[in-house]
Amino acid sequence: MSKGPRPDAGALDTAHALHQAGRLDEAARAYRRAAQAAASRLPALFGLGTLELQRGQPQAAAEQLRKAARLAPADAGVHTNLGHALLQAGDPAAVAAFRRASDLAGADAGSWFNLGYALQANGRQYEAVTAYQRAADLAPEDPAAHNNLAGVLQEMGRAPAAATHYAAAAAARPNDEAVAFNLCLALDAAGRDAEARTRASALRDRAPANPGPWYLLGRLDRRAGDGEAARSNLEAALARQPDADLAASIHKELALLLDGTGDYDGAFRAAAQGNALKAQSARRRGFDGARWRHRLAGYRARLDAAKLRAWSDRAVPDDGPPPVFFVGFPRSGTTLMETLLAAHPDLITSGEHTPLDYVLRELRPSADSDVAAAVAALRPARLDQLRGVFRAASEGLFGDIAAGRRLVDKAPFSLAELGLINGLFPDARVILALRDPRDVVLSCLMQDFTISDATACMLDVAETAALYVETMQLWLHYRQVLTVPTLVYRYEELVAAPGDVGARVFGFLDLDWQPELLDRRGTDGAQHIGTPSRDAVARPISPRAVGRWRNYERQLAPALPILQPMLAALGYADD
Repeated sequence: MSKGPRPDAGALDTAHALHQAGRLDEAARAYRRAAQAAASRLPALFGLGTLELQRGQPQAAAEQLRKAARLAPADAGVHTNLGHALLQAGDPAAVAAFRRASDLAGADAGSWFNLGYALQANGRQYEAVTAYQRAADLAPEDPAAHNNLAGVLQEMGRAPAAATHYAAAAAARPNDEAVAFNLCLALDAAGRDAEARTRASALRDRAPANPGPWYLLGRLDRRAGDGEAARSNLEAALARQPDADLAASIHKELALLLDGTGDYDGAFRAAAQGNALKAQSARRRGFDGARWRHRLAGYRARLDAAKLRAWSDRAVPDDGPPPVFFVGFPRSGTTLMETLLAAHPDLITSGEHTPLDYVLRELRPSADSDVAAAVAALRPARLDQLRGVFRAASEGLFGDIAAGRRLVDKAPFSLAELGLINGLFPDARVILALRDPRDVVLSCLMQDFTISDATACMLDVAETAALYVETMQLWLHYRQVLTVPTLVYRYEELVAAPGDVGARVFGFLDLDWQPELLDRRGTDGAQHIGTPSRDAVARPISPRAVGRWRNYERQLAPALPILQPMLAALGYADD
């Protein structure tokens, strides 16, 4: 908190004395009396706002601090405390308050850190990177800026850069177990397994009660093919009473390990334990699968052919090559194709960090907003403005690495947003990946997804199948009404004949197919892959995962009748 404006002597003495004595109710009344006098109004409002913030009333605090900010528009301290109040109240206006404070404070690292934190809290990652980087430049020895900067970079899939900043934070905080563990995770995500193992082993040795390093060592052992060591480390991690989120990840890792040994009953039980913990986390954090399913239904009902035709008939801005949107229900094999696309020198892929999130954030001011209704109500001028939001976010997220390449926005869940995409970019192209729905449902249940409204629907066998059907029903609707060119391929065809499918996809993008992309996909193409498929991208392409669901036919029994109509609709009924 900032010290704020200097109070006048006399009128505020009683209020400050009561405040310092912890007699907050009496102090609040005294501040209100002092605020009635013009000479003491500003410091009284500031004091009252700070007091309300201290006693956990951020909205009341923001009300007083907004009044103070109007009286003292050039006081960085007032804007700082207003930012804290708005941030605690969950109000996105915190960003503007902290930005004003940082502009006024200039070279104050703390102001830039606050701005970065507010931007990160509001999902504006690339802007948060800029703010945190400024804080780190101003205070290079401060571990907090490096730590938070690393966290945002990790969210954006920039694991190598994240590891660099976590290393700086760890050097400044050598005894901080959380920072040390985050560094291990970033090294793992960056593919630097040997360094991750070395640091995780060191953390385990000095903090043996911490479950984190045991978990990571188990994961590294599994990938290295040492099943016995992997199981020992993962069980040791569970024995150390991890929190629910880490425990869920440990169970999911055990599921992958047991699946690899052919213990399918054990693998499914472990995955189910992880999903049960994730379901608890989803409820605790306010994620609601019903909101996502309501959105899918809303799009089907509201986005018809006439609306999409009207949107696409307008003259769109001449703002560069249109992006490619690459979608498909999660675990449909999109990452395999992404590595081929990313290996091409003319393309840059998003690694599921879609600029479309920035557009949707403008259309969803609160968690309960009806996004489908907001999209359906869009007018051409607003679509052009949101197209600019997408372009700005693309530049912020990928401008430093794109080097003039065309963006392939790969985000499986953007399948739901194809109507909006058609409106924003009627000059775009869309690629959709299909895979046997039974393999998709199984893979979703086994994977350790970041929790969201959508992934909260993928923690139960029947519910995952129902979500798949509802999502693909929306696709079948879009297939009839989209005006953008669309190409569909099947995962099973890709693994059987990658050159043939690759040539078809690249031809659709007006690019020549280069067979050497098959060799470069595990190196050039995997640089920005941060999805659950990262472990597999460097392996040779093979059909071993086709029909994997048959190993779990008994466990998937509740899903099979739900999926049956979609199996027929998508051409998988006879498989």
